[in-house]
Amino acid sequence: MVAMTATFTMCKKITIVVPKACFTSSQTEINKGDSIVFMSCSVADDVMMVFPKAGDEDLYAGPAFRFDSAQTITRVFVEPGNYTATLRAVNHENGSPIQEFTQSIIVH
Repeated sequence: MVAMTATFTMCKKITIVVPKACFTSSQTEINKGDSIVFMSCSVADDVMMVFPKAGDEDLYAGPAFRFDSAQTITRVFVEPGNYTATLRAVNHENGSPIQEFTQSIIVH
């Protein structure tokens, strides 16, 4: 058996504030060419949304959208399909986790 010794000269407790990710939407099912208004209710330093097609969430490389000063994003969907509206929220502190909130969107 090997004995291990650890010496700590200073320990500092760090509090990490976990961000809250949430939004509401004006609709979840629309026709192509129509728009949906997304309203953030998140509490975080940095919040953005992406809109990958369902099944492509892990491969999504499209644009990320930021909320305006009224905490809204208006998104026009020009192609039919099933989308996953995904909000990502993070705080600027080291070690802050990324929180996600998703909602399915159907475009006919």
